[in-house]
Amino acid sequence: MDGKNGLSPLLSRLEELDSAVLALSGGLDSSFLLYALKEAGVRTLAVTGESPTTPARDLQDAVRVAMELEVAHRIIQTKEMERDGFIENSPERCFHCKDVLFTQLTGIAADEGYSVVLDGTTADDLRDHRPGLR
Repeated sequence: MDGKNGLSPLLSRLEELDSAVLALSGGLDSSFLLYALKEAGVRTLAVTGESPTTPARDLQDAVRVAMELEVAHRIIQTKEMERDGFIENSPERCFHCKDVLFTQLTGIAADEGYSVVLDGTTADDLRDHRPGLR
């Protein structure tokens, strides 16, 4: 089985989408999803959040992936450092970080006519303690 045939179920699901905003971290999962969205012909805007806590390498990887795939990409400033729940550095800090990011992504999608907001969360991620998935 070649790679495209193995992607068929995912591509079929993605082809049902009109458009998407993708939270692109630069990691493997969101980068792969960006590739699949492009293959499925979905109008996509990749968005990467940048803040003092964003590793420079992650930002560089996100920019590189979007450029290589020739997909529209935007870097937005997230302000999780202004959120009490984040700066307390509690075990729930990831929830606050994701909430800040996805609030902005949802606004972009609504303002610019994108139908869904996606990220690279996989089924394996659901087995881990991930407060950001609430």
